[in-house]
Amino acid sequence: MSVSSSQFTVEHEIAVKGFGQGTNDFYDKARPSYPAPAIKYIQSHVSSLKSTPIDLVELGSGTGIFSRLLLFPPDKDATAFASRADQSQPESGKEYPDWSIRSFYAVEPSEGMRQTWQNGIDKARHAQPDLTKASDGSEREIVTLNGGFSDLAELKERRRSRGLQEEGWADAVMAAQAWHWAHPKYEEAVREIATILKPGGKLVFIWNNEVRDPPYSQEYRDYELSLENDTPQQRRGLWEAMFDTSAYKEFFEPHLGDGKGERQWFEWKRVVNDQAMLDRTFSKSYVVARTDEEKKKIKEDLSRFLREWKGREWVDKEAGTYLLTFRTLVVVMQRK
Repeated sequence: MSVSSSQFTVEHEIAVKGFGQGTNDFYDKARPSYPAPAIKYIQSHVSSLKSTPIDLVELGSGTGIFSRLLLFPPDKDATAFASRADQSQPESGKEYPDWSIRSFYAVEPSEGMRQTWQNGIDKARHAQPDLTKASDGSEREIVTLNGGFSDLAELKERRRSRGLQEEGWADAVMAAQAWHWAHPKYEEAVREIATILKPGGKLVFIWNNEVRDPPYSQEYRDYELSLENDTPQQRRGLWEAMFDTSAYKEFFEPHLGDGKGERQWFEWKRVVNDQAMLDRTFSKSYVVARTDEEKKKIKEDLSRFLREWKGREWVDKEAGTYLLTFRTLVVVMQRK
């Protein structure tokens, strides 16, 4: 997810630089995707009781890593992804679910990321043309729009110009690897999101987290953490301040997860090599925003830690591939 619009304050200057022009294709390649069980879990909350196509919004949609899983699910045999270290898909033999989607609005403030999102969607459409229609045969509206967590004006204008309902229509609003960038303006963001969700509609967050406990290189971990520069990363829990806002208490059901959403963790492993490790780190906003000289030093230090790393879970030692463990968090909330 990237930020460059006025809704994001100077606190997130690192994100503005880190997800700006020229970084987006690299981000799309370097970042991992999401495991099939997590996507199934989300679907069970969003569309289990609906027989008609649904309307979805993704906030902070970035380059479309999450969007494409919902709109154009990977081939049923996902195990092929596990054998290549340069692939971003999770190692899994489980199927990604098919969604019956009528409209999908991807809201993202970075023009560069919106373009990368569109390029990825166009490629997916070409590869899977049968998925361009909803289950009822109607043409799906799939579009990327400028905006952010507390700025859905362009989305509302698009629907208004088409004679569609502006408020209270969305079956779900989702944010993948993004909601922490709403910090600290949770009140405004939650209130704006509530305007488009229909009663009973879901607000869903999903994050991938690297498991940095041993056998993960502790030197690599400590160095990575030192680079964060006080950014509001999800692991710090700052995003949970949203549950204390008057907007959340006014518009969202208090019974899910003791008032803090229903939560589920999913653990999975990805095949990587040292280059994939470096790419993942260098795709992070707080690294991308550094000077070239700083990046050179970071790469030298991290490469040294990788050379010294003992205890990898090897897939093919000769080829230099090994497993990296992730834990994916899903949080589901419901509009009153």
